[in-house]
Amino acid sequence: MKPNRTATLALAAVSLGALTVAPAAAATPPLSWGTCPAPTPDASSNTVQRDPRQQCATLTVPLDYAHPHGKTITLTISRIPGTKHQPLAIGPGGPGGSGLDQPSVWSTTAVGKQLLSQYDLIGFDDRGIGNSTPVLCGLSDADRAATLADPYPAPDGDISANVTYARRVAATCAKNAGAYLPYLNTKNVAQDMDRIRQALGARELNYYGTSYGTYRGAVYASMFPRNTGKIVLDSSTPPGGVTAAIRLKGEAVETAFPPFAEWAADHDSTFHLGTTPDAIEAAYFRITAALDTHPRTFDSGRVLTGNDVRVALPPFLEKPATYPVIATLMALGDGQDLPFGTTFTQPIPDNFASDQYAVLCGDAPVSRDPATYAAAVQQDRQVHPLTNGMPVDIWPCAFWPRDAVHQPQPITANGPRNVLMLQNHADPSTASSGALEMRQALGRRAELTTIDDAGHGVDLTNVCTAGRLTDFLLEDHLPGRDTTCP
Repeated sequence: MKPNRTATLALAAVSLGALTVAPAAAATPPLSWGTCPAPTPDASSNTVQRDPRQQCATLTVPLDYAHPHGKTITLTISRIPGTKHQPLAIGPGGPGGSGLDQPSVWSTTAVGKQLLSQYDLIGFDDRGIGNSTPVLCGLSDADRAATLADPYPAPDGDISANVTYARRVAATCAKNAGAYLPYLNTKNVAQDMDRIRQALGARELNYYGTSYGTYRGAVYASMFPRNTGKIVLDSSTPPGGVTAAIRLKGEAVETAFPPFAEWAADHDSTFHLGTTPDAIEAAYFRITAALDTHPRTFDSGRVLTGNDVRVALPPFLEKPATYPVIATLMALGDGQDLPFGTTFTQPIPDNFASDQYAVLCGDAPVSRDPATYAAAVQQDRQVHPLTNGMPVDIWPCAFWPRDAVHQPQPITANGPRNVLMLQNHADPSTASSGALEMRQALGRRAELTTIDDAGHGVDLTNVCTAGRLTDFLLEDHLPGRDTTCP
């Protein structure tokens, strides 16, 4: 659901002093393109080699669309111009991830180079993120630890520590960023997107979104059906957004684990975890249980716990290229000595964490009763033992300021037939069942292509998948029915 969280800490200072009071213009002025600002490490750790063609501009938008002549914030937008200047906005995952350099990311791919024959590639940092007016809760290093941010319960399922953490984070965000929190939600991001469309001088906005980006796109298409061009949703959340996707993560990880287990069994000569997929699964439970009671301490002082391995499992299942990270952690937990260089245990950047909580908690109300979560965790850890109840555990949302929580935007089938959905069958972060829910909500507007593959985010080097995408974006062709790719 999110970009790579392995980042060095680079705290930036911002307050509501960054929100200025200015009258909103009657018409959105055109953008003035120039040099892009430096990436903001506190929003994302992903380093991108910028395409020299990438340009940037800023756009002033209302803080509160219900009061368009009041306080304003700034959005930072990027583009790589194409041939025919139709805008194709590219929305990353998250929430919390910077999207400013997405045009540069796409310009290096074969599909992206094809798309430049027709589209300007457009990127932007959402409100709250990076070079747009950012939100910072001022969370401590300890409160940005991955083993707390993803709420894994204690090994026996106890959630007491998660409840304490959730209360503390919600209180810290309310204290340090409370005036901004009510305006950080996907509905407002969608309205920002339509302001970007206007500033680009475009009648329609085309869009490609991945993970959380699919919810951003579905909300935009539902709020502004007449202003949407072609919409691509890659690795979809359910209609309830990221919170709903997280609740399905136990199911998603159970589906995505077997491809990893097959890979690890084929590499037994390196990791010595077992020669069959069943042996790999048994090793996972044996090793995490052993680390729960006897964590391994290394000469550096680093301690490896069972939850460290559990936390690593979903994100490193997202790409087959990162399977060795999971296997190495398991081998280290099993007493083996292997080189291990990942920094996934470093604190999550404050801007990333702050915006992620703000959007997750602002998009929809959730239960405020800790007992509800405690019961759900005990049930879910029996059904989906790989994640030990984490997907249904308590988040700071249970204690979020009430004025910052909004009713979700309904996802509807009202609008043109202009949505292509792409979904891996074995996705560890956005379960295929959630994508089917989104497909049903969009109705006749959408077609779904399911790829018989593992990982989060479809592989656009797959000839079939890339063909579906370019047929749609370049040839205006949607299949007449849901399809599959090998």
